[in-house]
Amino acid sequence: MSPGHNVTEQLFESVTKWMAKEYAYEVERISTSEEWGRYIVETNYGVVEFRTWEDVNLLEKANHCRETLVKGQFRQIDRFIPGCDGQSYYVEEVNGERIGYSISDHFSPFKQTKDMVAKGRSLAKMHIAMKRYPLSDEDISFPRWDKRFQSNIDHFIQARKSVERVYGKSKVDMMFLVNFYSIMQRVRKAFKMLGEANYESIVTVAEGNRHWCHGKIEYSSLGLSNEGYISGLLDGVYDIQHYDLATYWLSLSKQEEINPTDIFSFFEGYRELNPLSSDDLKIIYSYILFPHPIWRNVYSLYLGNSEAIHEIEQLELRYELLISALKEQQQVERSYPLMMLLIRQSVEQEEGRKLGD
Repeated sequence: MSPGHNVTEQLFESVTKWMAKEYAYEVERISTSEEWGRYIVETNYGVVEFRTWEDVNLLEKANHCRETLVKGQFRQIDRFIPGCDGQSYYVEEVNGERIGYSISDHFSPFKQTKDMVAKGRSLAKMHIAMKRYPLSDEDISFPRWDKRFQSNIDHFIQARKSVERVYGKSKVDMMFLVNFYSIMQRVRKAFKMLGEANYESIVTVAEGNRHWCHGKIEYSSLGLSNEGYISGLLDGVYDIQHYDLATYWLSLSKQEEINPTDIFSFFEGYRELNPLSSDDLKIIYSYILFPHPIWRNVYSLYLGNSEAIHEIEQLELRYELLISALKEQQQVERSYPLMMLLIRQSVEQEEGRKLGD
């Protein structure tokens, strides 16, 4: 038995005792994960993920989301493993604060291209289950992407006006101004693409049926097993499921080992079980088109509640962050032709079906 890299003897001892008490597991090794409060634990029953939760309400919601998916007949999820007494998670009071603990199976990220189809099928199955079983019976209101896009456009324009009033502009200011019109072209293209889709009808139906989505899907969220397993689900998000597909596309496009063929394979797997119309793909594309990393950077720099933004140290950091955001956007744009191909294929199939009818 050993603590593992970056794990203290005290942590190793406390986790070992807790898992022996609640699960009758023998801990062999503990190692840290990329996220604070999450640990990979090797036990006599296999590898599990041990997690501490400072927000107990979030822990309860995360468990509710997982159990709701199981009701919808989707089990490819990092469901919390019940302890010896049958509880899915545990809450203790530590120094006057409530702290939650859970363990779940641990899955490694996919590495091979051939697995992308399985990942697509897995996400499709999860979305179907999310349509079958809402998280609650209460009426809910979905965010509207067109309003969000318009608000962000206003932010870009406000930021430009703010910069233009500055005397003795910094290199960050000049970088933003130089790229402003190309940024606005991307923004308007995203808005136009959303307008070409049957967006309002699609979001109204999803809202009325209380569909929901993962909300934080990333490259590492789908793990390696016999089939694609999905992890990282917290409290779920009430939004059209196109949001998961768009954010996952963005995450894939930033991975050096992932190429357009991999992304295409993922969508092929998804569409086998949960078909996407040309309108669906246009909605996804509109989100991908919008320069989110640039907007976040610009909002933080010029409109957020930040202090001393013109100090030298801050300027250097913010200059690097803006450069990084522009580069990230360029990475995403390399996958644009693939999305246009998917849309053209879908339009042709829809027109073919109309002719057949």
